[in-house]
Amino acid sequence: MLYYRELQKFAGPGIVFSASKPNTTHIASDDNIKISRRSRSLLRDSCKESSDYELVTTGINEISQRVALYENTWIYTSRCASVNSSCKGVIRVQSACKQKKGWAKAYARKIINGRPHGSYSWQWISVDRSCNCAISFN
Repeated sequence: MLYYRELQKFAGPGIVFSASKPNTTHIASDDNIKISRRSRSLLRDSCKESSDYELVTTGINEISQRVALYENTWIYTSRCASVNSSCKGVIRVQSACKQKKGWAKAYARKIINGRPHGSYSWQWISVDRSCNCAISFN
């Protein structure tokens, strides 16, 4: 457990090292942006998504290599409730909800021939981060 606390000092936002699921809410860096009352009434979620901490064992790093994550790595993810469904509130154009990836800093090591290999190091891995509305004018 002491080692988890040491690792946590270097982990990026949305990464928690814990033997059990974190019970804290992840706060995204843009959650503190001030939005005027007038603009707030115009902002609506057009694609449903679910967000929570997920126990992750493997990932894809910034150079497209498959990596094994350190044990008990929890990553905050957001996923589309229904990929490719029409976006809510979008009319007169074609729309579809699309899963988008983002980067998270994780403690990981290479996977070679299906097995973890080498020492752990801090690497950026691709994770599900949001569900966005894609619009096409056909």
